[in-house]
Amino acid sequence: MPFLKKYFELQRAIFYHNNALTSSHPYSSQPIQWPFVLRGISFWTQNETRQQIYFLGNPVGWWIASSVLAVFAGIVGADQLSQRRGVDSLDERTRSRFYNSTGFFFLAWAAHYLPFYLMGRQLFLHHYLPAHLASALVTGALLEFIFNLDPVALEENVDAKLAGKVANSSKKGGGPGTKRVVPAKERIGANGMLALWGAAGVVMTLVIGGWYFFLPLTYGKPGLSAEEVLRRKWLGYDLHFAK
Repeated sequence: MPFLKKYFELQRAIFYHNNALTSSHPYSSQPIQWPFVLRGISFWTQNETRQQIYFLGNPVGWWIASSVLAVFAGIVGADQLSQRRGVDSLDERTRSRFYNSTGFFFLAWAAHYLPFYLMGRQLFLHHYLPAHLASALVTGALLEFIFNLDPVALEENVDAKLAGKVANSSKKGGGPGTKRVVPAKERIGANGMLALWGAAGVVMTLVIGGWYFFLPLTYGKPGLSAEEVLRRKWLGYDLHFAK
């Protein structure tokens, strides 16, 4: 049997087999719930020590990644609308880099997420893991796009000061029009850079704090008291030992 024929036959068999898994499960969830971590999965409990493993992920990290997906879609929509009105908000080089890098990861997210809406089988949060990885890549690519500082061309004889710099660069073998990377401080300014680093620090603190807060549910230890379990039921998660 030819490879492609065997491949498509296997994909069809997998699709029909998955659709046949229609029985209910107490921890099943719907695709619309996954990007916002509205429901997890209980994997293991131990009554004596009040320990449990509840697959949830880091809600803070998941919410940030899901929010960035919406930001990306908004930027694309605004860019397409401005183009239709004859306004170029992005130059061709920047637009190409934006669509080819961040856009690729966004398509990967959609390809690993949207098909689940067509499935009639029981679904769980762990089915979203490949798509969540793609959404994390979208987050990194979009931040890189926003804060990346492209090389700029030095212009000759713009003013005396700049002309002197060009002359000096020419002596070193550079010459007019040489590309150089403009430092972030020069573009944004010291105060702006301080604000960016502060915002990055706050986000990292929230993400690490979210991971540490839900660590007992992720690794199953230590056991939690009823009060500690209730503090972790942020969106009404169906955790054990809440009483």
